[in-house]
Amino acid sequence: MFRKPTWLLTVLILLFPAFSLSAQTGVRELVNNYIERGSYDQQLEASIPMAVVEPAKGIFSTEAFADSFPDLKMEREVFSIEYPDLSRYIDTIHVAWFLRDRVYTRTGKTNLIIFAVTPEMDVHYYFDNNNDRKFSPGETVVDFESREQFRVIEMDFRDKNEYRFANPFYEPPDEEELKEVNYEVWEKASRSFTTYLFGGFNFGRGDASVSYRPVTAGVERIEYTAGIFASGRFTFGLGADWRHLNLQAWMGYEVLDYDETWKHVTINGRTSVNYNSGVWMKNKWYAGLELGYDIMLGRAMSLGPAVSYSLYHVIGNRPIDPELAYDPGARYYNTCALEYILRMRVVSSTRSKLELRMYCSGSSLDAREFFPDFDGDYASAYEQIYFGASYIWRFGK
Repeated sequence: MFRKPTWLLTVLILLFPAFSLSAQTGVRELVNNYIERGSYDQQLEASIPMAVVEPAKGIFSTEAFADSFPDLKMEREVFSIEYPDLSRYIDTIHVAWFLRDRVYTRTGKTNLIIFAVTPEMDVHYYFDNNNDRKFSPGETVVDFESREQFRVIEMDFRDKNEYRFANPFYEPPDEEELKEVNYEVWEKASRSFTTYLFGGFNFGRGDASVSYRPVTAGVERIEYTAGIFASGRFTFGLGADWRHLNLQAWMGYEVLDYDETWKHVTINGRTSVNYNSGVWMKNKWYAGLELGYDIMLGRAMSLGPAVSYSLYHVIGNRPIDPELAYDPGARYYNTCALEYILRMRVVSSTRSKLELRMYCSGSSLDAREFFPDFDGDYASAYEQIYFGASYIWRFGK
C-alpha cells in the first residue's frame, strides 16, 4: 500500500453499472446484481474485488471470497464482528472488499462493509476503518446523495491510506436532468445539519427621534426628529440549518439618507419647531445573530418568521446638534437593534436559494454625551421598515 506522507492510494471502485433503488426489485437483489454482474477479469481490472458475505450463526468466513480470486493472496479468515446500533434499519447486507497494499500488488486486507437499509429504501454504509472487526462510534458512515459518484474513505491499517468507495446506485444524469433542480438534495439536507453562506441587500424607510429634559430653566423638553427617506444595507454572513430551524451570524453596512429634520423645544407647555435642524448618522456597521424557522410550501418554497438581534457602530460619531458645546470624546452608547422578519425562500439550484424578506427594525441609541445641557428623562426611537433579497449558497453534498 502507498505510505503517507510520500504515497497516497486512491482506487476507484468501478465494478459494474449502477442500479436504482426500488421497493419492487429489492435492495438485496440490487446489491447482489452489483457484486455479481461483472466477470472475474472485470473485478481484477477494478482493483478492488467485492463479494456479499453473510454470517452463519454470527460467524463470517472469507474462504469462498478468497477462493474466487486465486491470483490474490487473500487470507482465509473466520471472525465475528461488533455491530453498531442498527435498530432503525429494516435490512442489512454484509459486503467484503479486498484492499490492496499497493495498486498492483497481490497482497492486502479483507475489510467488511455493512449496507444498512432504511424504511425509506435508502442505504447507509458502515465502515470498519481500522479493520478490528468492531464498528465503533466515530467510524465512517456514508449516506450518498443520489447524484454523488463516490466518497473517499480513510483506512488505518497500521498506516493511514485512502480509498474511493463508489456509490453502488449512482445513475449519471442525462442532459435534461442536469438542467433541473434536484429537490431531493434539499429535502435530505433539511433533515440533517447543514451550513451555508449568504449575502444580500435591503432597503427601507423610517423615522428617528431623540429627546431629553435639559437643565435650562423654563425649558421642559428638547426633541430632535428626522424622517429617514431611504436606507440601503448590504449584509453577508454564515448560517446553519437543522430540520428547517436556522441560525445566522451576519454583518452589514448601512447608508442612510434623511429628507427632513426638526428640533422641537417645549417651554412652559408650548412647543416651537425649528426646521432643518439636527445632523443624523449617515453610516453604520452591524454585527448580529438571526434565528428563524422555514415552513415548507411544497418542495421549492418556504415561508417563515425570524428574529434578529444586532449591535451597530456609528461611523464618525457626529453630534446630532453641532451647535452644542459637547465633549470632543463623546460617543454613542447602547447601539443595538431588534428586528422581526418574515422570509420567503425559493430553491434556485441544487446548492442555492433566493430569499425575499420584509422586516421591522427598532433601534436604541444613547446620545446623552452629545448634550451638555442634559438633565434627565432621556428617550430615543429609531424605527424602520425594510424590504430585501439575499442569495444563499449551501455547503456540503
